[in-house]
Amino acid sequence: MTTLYYQLCKEGKDFTACVWTQEMEESFTPNSPGSSITEGFHTIYQALEEKSEDLWRNARSAIVALSEALIEPVAKHFRAADQVAFIVENESVRFALDLLRLDGTPLYQKFPVVYLLDESESNADPALEMDYAFCMADLSCDPEKGLKQAAGLFKESDYVEMEETNLGEVLDGGSDTTALIISAHGEVDAENSGSLSINKEEFDSDSIQSLDCDIIYLDSCQMGVAFDVIEACSQEEASSYYLAPITSNDAGDSSTLTVTWFFSALKESGHPLQALFETRNSLTAHYEKKGLSEVVVLNKAFPFRIYEFPGS
Repeated sequence: MTTLYYQLCKEGKDFTACVWTQEMEESFTPNSPGSSITEGFHTIYQALEEKSEDLWRNARSAIVALSEALIEPVAKHFRAADQVAFIVENESVRFALDLLRLDGTPLYQKFPVVYLLDESESNADPALEMDYAFCMADLSCDPEKGLKQAAGLFKESDYVEMEETNLGEVLDGGSDTTALIISAHGEVDAENSGSLSINKEEFDSDSIQSLDCDIIYLDSCQMGVAFDVIEACSQEEASSYYLAPITSNDAGDSSTLTVTWFFSALKESGHPLQALFETRNSLTAHYEKKGLSEVVVLNKAFPFRIYEFPGS
């Protein structure tokens, strides 16, 4: 299996792009100013966050321009890849790189995609077993009890609703665990610092140090760009994978389908990247059939992102 690694590095006011596999390495300077790249990704993010048709018209143009500037120069390497790994930092964590297009198709629909915080090598065959999950749901975020359905896919699990538990119990549940699955209200500030609320207690970057699990799955708005939490997962070796939406997501509806379809696919493959790839493609097809607008389909199907922390 060939993994193509891709990194955008800020060089003064502009960017340099680097791609590599085990067999090759190539760098290029995008034919677009750094300010245009940053502004384009900002427009895409805001359109997805607000589900705005007006913004989406500009975002669609930005996707075309960014794809030409960032993907087309190394398109042959993408076409030869089996999966893609994007390396990001705080300044680029909101860049929806896997929404850019190759041969007219969004990358997230063509490849399993993972995000990394450094140049570590992604695990080609994690072969995860669905042994035990601790699931905590705030029913104002999970009214359809999707987490309870997901809990039933594991050999063993504990499912609790938020009013019945506290932060300490959740953190204990995330120790020596296959999956810690939480549905709760998330909040991320302009500096990409995030937290979620559990009965007026904060699950944040300081909470990560007590965790030891294969997967942290947060059904919590914008926690996929909570860089301080994501970075803490890597530094504390608290988890091998972290999944969360980069924008605000549904309470119920697509969030229910995402958590149940993802863990069903994971049970089949044992591979989180493949499971998310299948889930997002299924979600896209599901909502396209409903005749929803493109930006609403993407808001429902695209936002969950997976990070990997090799060696954790």
